[in-house]
Amino acid sequence: MGQPDFIYGRKVFVDFLKGKRSVEKVYLIESAFRRLKGKINRVHIPYKIVGRDVLFKLSGRRDHQGVVAFVSSFRYVPLESFLVEGSYRLVLLDRITDVRNTGSIIRSAHILGFDGVIISERGGAKVTPAVVHTSACATEFIPIHLAASIPDTLDTLKRKGFCIFCADMSGVPLNEITSYPERVVLVLGSEGRGHRVSVLSRCDNLIGIPQKGEIDSLNVSVAAGIIMHDMMSKEM
Repeated sequence: MGQPDFIYGRKVFVDFLKGKRSVEKVYLIESAFRRLKGKINRVHIPYKIVGRDVLFKLSGRRDHQGVVAFVSSFRYVPLESFLVEGSYRLVLLDRITDVRNTGSIIRSAHILGFDGVIISERGGAKVTPAVVHTSACATEFIPIHLAASIPDTLDTLKRKGFCIFCADMSGVPLNEITSYPERVVLVLGSEGRGHRVSVLSRCDNLIGIPQKGEIDSLNVSVAAGIIMHDMMSKEM
């Protein structure tokens, strides 16, 4: 078991309590404690009332909203968790480094009914306190796998009947797609560099979002939400 992790923010703390990880101790300012006292006492969480400066020292964050909690370590799931039979939708983040993008994509995946998220062990953002916060605690409710090799992971998924869709501006526009297979993986490339050749060579289809503006692309987390919604609405 790793060292205890931490989370921050009032709403994140409340939603975190609905998940499976445990809270070791929570540090709060007086006003936050008054709001959360009932929930804290109900589940018997050790707490300490402190000043904002202490919370900053504990978390390194100014946006802690008066709450910092130390929690049990995050656990990634094995790839085998995603290899079950039947309909399955996954989103794979290939070397996406921005924690806000990563958290936002995980949040959208959970809200839009995806079954799991795969992130890259090398060159990508992991599940950090900032990712948990940006995801609005969706990290606690959707399985996440940490892949040592994205190409090898895609090979395994393809052998198990998954169809690989890579998001790319040159891809088939979403409005031309009428349905998606039961077992799909949506691959999202690096914010600045896009897809690697080793990843593109394993994609079955390139899909894109029709655009009319003068700038060349959408933010990756925005694009992810649009495509995931399209996949959800066009299930076979």
